[in-house]
Amino acid sequence: MRAIPRRLLILGTLFLLPGCAAWLQGPQAKLELEGQGIRRLAVVEFADLTAQRIPKDLSRIFGEALQERLGDRVTAAPLPRPGARLAGSWLKAEARAKGVDGFVTGTVTGYQVQPAEGRVCVTMTVRLLAADSGSILWSKHSIAFVPILSPVAPEEAFRQAIVNAAKEFAHDFLPPSS
Repeated sequence: MRAIPRRLLILGTLFLLPGCAAWLQGPQAKLELEGQGIRRLAVVEFADLTAQRIPKDLSRIFGEALQERLGDRVTAAPLPRPGARLAGSWLKAEARAKGVDGFVTGTVTGYQVQPAEGRVCVTMTVRLLAADSGSILWSKHSIAFVPILSPVAPEEAFRQAIVNAAKEFAHDFLPPSS
């Protein structure tokens, strides 16, 4: 059997140590917004992949839930989405006009009333974007299931699913309201 050269062993150890260190530290979910220079946020209407025309309502409910948690750190109403993609120049102009440092937006990837299971399912990807560059600072795919409590209540279950996703975002990634 051939001996492993000392150089290769040292080089391999150097490559493995950073990965092992990250594994030992565990995941770091908290994002320091103020450390990123973000003091105010605006919600931009979510993109729609469902063809069910729900992003306006979803964006409004999401924004209201964030505003409830964070107060004046979130602008009053979601900004209308200018198109399928958000151009950096549009984000910069809106940031100056609204006085924000970051944007929360995303994509609605699914919405289903599931009567057999007695629930509503909403799936979405939520993103936090830097206002100056449009770069994604954070992204998370969220699936929210909410029970339908009565035969006429799917709309309320839809609303609660979105509120739950917004609360998860606010709880996990935004500083506590003061």
